[in-house]
Amino acid sequence: MENKKFNILWKGKICAKLDASELLEALKFGKIGLFHQIDCGDGQAAKTIKEFLRQNGGMEMLKSAAAKSVSAKKQKSNAPRGAKEKNSGKEKAQIPSNAESFTAYTISGLCFLSPFVLAALLVLDAYLLKNGHIKLALAATLIGTVLSALGLLFFRALFRY
Repeated sequence: MENKKFNILWKGKICAKLDASELLEALKFGKIGLFHQIDCGDGQAAKTIKEFLRQNGGMEMLKSAAAKSVSAKKQKSNAPRGAKEKNSGKEKAQIPSNAESFTAYTISGLCFLSPFVLAALLVLDAYLLKNGHIKLALAATLIGTVLSALGLLFFRALFRY
């Protein structure tokens, strides 16, 4: 189980591959929730993380794998300076929190009311891009721009007379 990566799914699509310590950290900081699904790679169907943890020793299994993973990472850090790591060029998967997603889509919807809200959305999108949430930032910008244009047309027609 040492350094085993779990596929984390959201709505049936893989959104991250995390080892046990990363999985616990993502749960702790709200990057993933109990309703994300986990595929253990053991041939069984994917199940929610909540179900996985409720099963016999799911939490204990994660904790022991996390401890092994942490000790393996410490051993890598003690390697000689010139030694290369296998995954040095890969970045960790970024999963937007529920609060970030809710805020982005709410502000996108409010863009209908005023172009100034679109300006605030663009500031939020810059923050999301900086934190690596590219898909969320692009989706929110697209939705906000379209709704802002529709809002301008609607209010122009409404107050024409």
